[in-house]
Amino acid sequence: MRFRVPVDKLTHVERRPPTRTSNPFTDPEPVIDADEILERIGSVQAENLKRLDDDIDILKSYLKTQHAPKAAIETLEVLTVEQHVSWEEGH
Repeated sequence: MRFRVPVDKLTHVERRPPTRTSNPFTDPEPVIDADEILERIGSVQAENLKRLDDDIDILKSYLKTQHAPKAAIETLEVLTVEQHVSWEEGH
């Protein structure tokens, strides 16, 4: 969910190349490669998920050294699984 709108409800559109202008002093609108943008979004999502996994692993290790309740560590493991499922559904 992004900005309180489910990702599956969004309409993805392809941008068309800009029309040529008759005025030589006017720059046409730049062409945006939607596939390149989607690929970049996917790689950023994967990097963020990996970073989150690493941070949660560090936190779990720390909690174990502090003899935290096992339920707290299990909750973090459940959070990790839920995050992976959530990100896969959005992808």
